[in-house]
Amino acid sequence: MIPRLIWEKNKHIPRLGDIDALVFPGCHTLTMKFPTSVIYLLRLLGFVAWCVSLPITAVAQSPEAAVLRMDRATVSYSSINVVDAKAQPGREIVLPDSWIRSTPSRQGVGYYTFTFSPLAPWQDAETLALFIPRVGNRFSIHLNGKFLGASGDLDEVHEDHVNTPRIYIFASSDLAAQTNVLTVEVHGELARYAGLSEVWIGTDKVVRAMYVSRNNWQNGGAIVIVGLALCIGFLALGFGFAMGSRTQTLFGSAAFFWGLRNCYVLVTTPPIAHPWWGITMDWFYGIAIVLLSSSVLVTLRAKSRFTNGVLSFLALATLVMPTIYGLTGLFAFRQYWLLMLVTGVAVSVLVVFRHWWRVKNFDSNVLMLGALFALGFALYDHLAIVHLPAGYGNFALARFAFLFILMSMSVLLMRRVVRSINAAKRFRLRLQARLDRASALLSKFHDEREKASVREAEVAERMRLLREMHDGVGAHLVSLHSLLNSPQATHQDLEREVVQAGLALRDSLDVLHGAPPSWLSVLVKLRDSMETRLAHAGIRLHWLVEDIGETPVSESQALRNVRYLISEAITNVIKHAAAKSVSLRAAMVQIEDRTELVIQVCDDGRGINFTKPATGYGIKNMAARAQALNAALSFKPLNPGTCVEIRLKLQ
Repeated sequence: MIPRLIWEKNKHIPRLGDIDALVFPGCHTLTMKFPTSVIYLLRLLGFVAWCVSLPITAVAQSPEAAVLRMDRATVSYSSINVVDAKAQPGREIVLPDSWIRSTPSRQGVGYYTFTFSPLAPWQDAETLALFIPRVGNRFSIHLNGKFLGASGDLDEVHEDHVNTPRIYIFASSDLAAQTNVLTVEVHGELARYAGLSEVWIGTDKVVRAMYVSRNNWQNGGAIVIVGLALCIGFLALGFGFAMGSRTQTLFGSAAFFWGLRNCYVLVTTPPIAHPWWGITMDWFYGIAIVLLSSSVLVTLRAKSRFTNGVLSFLALATLVMPTIYGLTGLFAFRQYWLLMLVTGVAVSVLVVFRHWWRVKNFDSNVLMLGALFALGFALYDHLAIVHLPAGYGNFALARFAFLFILMSMSVLLMRRVVRSINAAKRFRLRLQARLDRASALLSKFHDEREKASVREAEVAERMRLLREMHDGVGAHLVSLHSLLNSPQATHQDLEREVVQAGLALRDSLDVLHGAPPSWLSVLVKLRDSMETRLAHAGIRLHWLVEDIGETPVSESQALRNVRYLISEAITNVIKHAAAKSVSLRAAMVQIEDRTELVIQVCDDGRGINFTKPATGYGIKNMAARAQALNAALSFKPLNPGTCVEIRLKLQ
């Protein structure tokens, strides 16, 4: 049962450098001349596949003493139904029997008949078993006319089931005393590669061990493939979406579809009706191959218009041809579709090999190694499973071929992810170092700017004090000098100028106290100045300021404007009103959601003629200052006199 690969040249066992011909048991010698590089490649592929197949087939199908191996049967075929198959003359064949090897290739029904004598002394065992490593997609089994088991609907031509190992239990009483007849009715089609392997009969203990070994290899391998493919697919898709990588997304999708496709091996009862189960599995198979080939070529940066066209054509063919085959049963569509896939994969492998030959970097080396293993397994299945006489019952390795490509791509993509993470870390460290240097420079520059601003503020404040002292105290000193030289000046005039000079000096120095003055303190300071001026003019001052609290003045310019507004109102009273008394009222008024400071300067003089337009600059200047304060200025007639009202909105 183990395929033998014999290297011959001139009838002696050659060294590895002496190979010119490949000889397979049961086949004619295939003699071809190859370049040296191709010879070495074929040696490696054949040696790897042969070495891998040895332990697998030895463990999975090792015969035991208490078991009967039946590898000869009488078979009759029909492309229509079982009745016609039984009516056909039978012929003896040696199993395994692969329908694809017949000329022409068969599809339909095969009726296999095994005849055997009573078993060895162990036939008296209570429980016996029948083990079939591989049989067509749909079949039924009878022993001496007793039904043992079946798979699939024998009346549904398009139904498809996976080829899994089969074991059936029967009692020794089911055996005849002289001759026993075992019939296996196999239904299949060319597109699914039907056939029958050898059949084993023996005690349940011995046969079940063979079945469990074979089944564990097949199902265990499928579980490993499905698990790894789905895990790799989910991880790659996560990386692809997170990093925005087209290569990761293509590869993750390919692995995901390949994992779903290999669930076919583990599912004995399809979850959806035929033929859509087979169509869906073919879709997953073709799409996985197209996506994986595309991700490999993108990884190597070896895509071109030609490869894009080939892969696009394969994707379209995958969606169309298996669907037509499943719905119509025309197996040619599936056969040609598989041939297209093989051609597309061959083109991709040639592109990878060409890139490796030209570049020979880490990426191409890893992919080329994975491609060699995958190609070796694929060739083993194609030669040893399909075409060799003893191949139909052997353990298939092709499903592992894709796994090697997945692992190779995983190594490359994880290497790229790790390199990207390390590059990001290095970039982050460099960026942090630059930010630290920039922060230090910015801090130093900020400190220098702060110092310069402080110096500029100090100089500006000195200049302001000097200007105000010049404009205020200096002006009064000049007036004093003039009064001292004037014979008309009186002692009261001199005293008034000295007082005004002192008030101007105090106003200039108030800013040095730091905290902003309150409106109450501003009015109190104005009171001294107003009383002196009004007293010299013979006018009494009535101070009617309520408790307005310690509301601070928002800015110095507002303070000056209010002071000048009140001062101008007092000046107008002195110059024009001929009044005997002046009252100054101040109060805080709450209007809706805002607070206003209301100041009124009222006299009992002759009043203002509101019918004539104002011609002087006093009232115009007062209006300008009120506008700058965003305050309301109004003149109200009294009987007698005039009232000037200032309404200032407070912050």
